[in-house]
Formats: sequence, C-alpha cells, structure tokens
Amino acid sequence: MATIPGRPAAAAALATALTAGAATLAGPAAAAPLAGQDRHTRIPFTAATATQQADGSFTLTWTAPGVRGVTVYAGTDRDRIRHRTPVARGNGSTTVTVKGLAAADRWYFDLVPDRGGQLTAAPDRIPAGATVVAANVLGAADTGAFNVTRPQAAVQAMVEAERTMVSADSARSAYRSVLDAVGEGHGAVLFHCTAGKDRTGWAGATLLTALGVPRATVEADYLASNTYRAEADAAVLAKLPPAYQALYKPLLDVRPEYLNAGFDEVAAGFGGFDRYLDKGLRQDRHDLRDLRRDLLVG
Repeated sequence: MATIPGRPAAAAALATALTAGAATLAGPAAAAPLAGQDRHTRIPFTAATATQQADGSFTLTWTAPGVRGVTVYAGTDRDRIRHRTPVARGNGSTTVTVKGLAAADRWYFDLVPDRGGQLTAAPDRIPAGATVVAANVLGAADTGAFNVTRPQAAVQAMVEAERTMVSADSARSAYRSVLDAVGEGHGAVLFHCTAGKDRTGWAGATLLTALGVPRATVEADYLASNTYRAEADAAVLAKLPPAYQALYKPLLDVRPEYLNAGFDEVAAGFGGFDRYLDKGLRQDRHDLRDLRRDLLVG
C-alpha cells in the first residue's frame, strides 16, 4: 500500500484499488493464508477483494485456481457468518455484486469453495469524501501459471506476472488511471492491491521513476515490502507444511528479479521508460511537468 501526498489545501482524497477483475496473477492474499496439510483443508484462494460501492452494494472479486464453485455468505458478526443465507455464488475466478444488505458499520464476507478451506474478507473502509477508482491491472489473465510444483517455477511465474503488468492493455489502462489521479492534484492519493506489493509495487516504481528518482532508490522502496510484510508472511509460512513453504515463499516475496523483469519489459516493448510513459501510459511532457511540480520539492 502506498500513500502519495497531494496539495495541502485540498480536502478531497482519492483511493485507487489496483484490482484484478475476473482473474489475477497476484500471489496469495495477505488475508488468505494457505493453511492446512492437503487439498481438502488448504485455502485455495490466491487473491480476493471486497469493495463497497457508492450505492451501498459490494463488489467481490476472487481467484481460486482449481475450484469449480464458491458460495458467499455475509454478516456483521465475523464468527457467525456461516449461519446466514448465501448472498452470492460464483466459479473459481469471478466478480460478483452483492446488493440489498442493510446499513452497518462493517460487513464481513465468507467465501466458501467447493473444496478446501473458506476465506473471510472485509471490504475497504473508504474515507469520507474520497473518490474510489478501481484499476483493473490484469484483466482476465490466466492464473494457471500459479499451479506450480517447484520453487523456481513460482519465481518464474512472478517474473512473468511483472512483465504482464507492463505489457497488458488492461495494465497500461490501470496505471494510466493511477498517474492521472495523482497528477490531478485534488488531494492525498492512496493506492493498493490485494497484497500491497506486486501491482502496488509496480505503481510505486512507475511513479517514482516518472519523478526522476534514481533506480537504486526505486528498488529499495520496492523491496521494503519484505520488511513491512515480514511478520505476516512468516505467519503464513508457519501454517504450511515444510514442503509447501519453499514453494509459496516466492509468491509472498518481492525480489529484485521481479522488479527488473518489469523494467526489462519496458525496454523491450517501448525502448525506454520515457516512451513507456508517453506511448503506454499517455503521460506527455505537460503531464509529467505537472506531476513533478506537485510532488517534488527543492
């Protein structure tokens, strides 16, 4: 998760969720540890988000490779959700809209697959006066790449995911919306994704590079997720049998080779970062001038 300061006088805020649409190449969600010893108890979700819309409805998106069906329960008491009537159903990778829930301080959603353990998630809490922008980075990209059996294959899957964040049409549109939102200068901007490290990581790297920040500093900022997420990641791995720990650790990490893959894709596809900003994200010299004016000092 990253927060970018806007003009101090601005009262509004804008929250951008880097979502996955109907599918995602993100690693396991921080709120969805892959616990258990076998396929019947292991949580199969690799990503899940719940976002409340302006009309009071909730948009739920999840990815659970290999699962045929998911039933959604909702409740205001996390411990008693399963005693309620289902509010939605979907397949292993989908987006559903839940309407008609009564006003409450907080709703919880229990995602129960046809096999494996369930996942309980809560929607984003949107600050009053904020504008929400859902930026679908990876569209309907195939998540099968994460059905891996070797640690090195998991690393390669993360590398390919990083490349997709540069090359996919949906990704260019999503990151264009992030830079447009920051450049509008209406107030503070917060952007995040499910785990806050991959889609968010490339958003941060793109913004910092557009501002002229040195590559070494960009990488250090990107790798800081390993520090901030260390406790949560350790808790996830501790719930896995040893054979799975080595397999899933690359999905929880951020690594230099992941970020480098994104920059390599920029060079291969656009010939340089300036052309990526211009041709890929439609940020011309006037946009970049305004961005640097608002966010840089000195």
